[in-house]
Amino acid sequence: MVISFSKKVLEDLNYPANVQFCMDVKNRVFAIRPCNGNEARAAVFSKPKSEQVSMLSITNKNLKDTISLLIPDFDDSLKYTVVGEFDMENRIMYYDMSTAEVSSMRTSRKDVE
Repeated sequence: MVISFSKKVLEDLNYPANVQFCMDVKNRVFAIRPCNGNEARAAVFSKPKSEQVSMLSITNKNLKDTISLLIPDFDDSLKYTVVGEFDMENRIMYYDMSTAEVSSMRTSRKDVE
């Protein structure tokens, strides 16, 4: 599973080099918080604005496994779309994973093979 973030998300967060991925399992919320590279659990995220020409895709098994727990009735063969809410004051992008919808934009590899 690849996790992709739109260019709009990168713009809203101001192309942070490092972020913290935050989860609230009870409420099924996933969040992205820009941070310094030396903070606990900092993860490399975006290139600078001039170099980040398209959406950002992440293939991180640990992140994928955690996010899959937040999506109700998760099915690994499906693609999902979740719309984020940007908290401008705190510069945090929140995703209510209980609103995840199956995406019809791409078929899974299992459907193609």
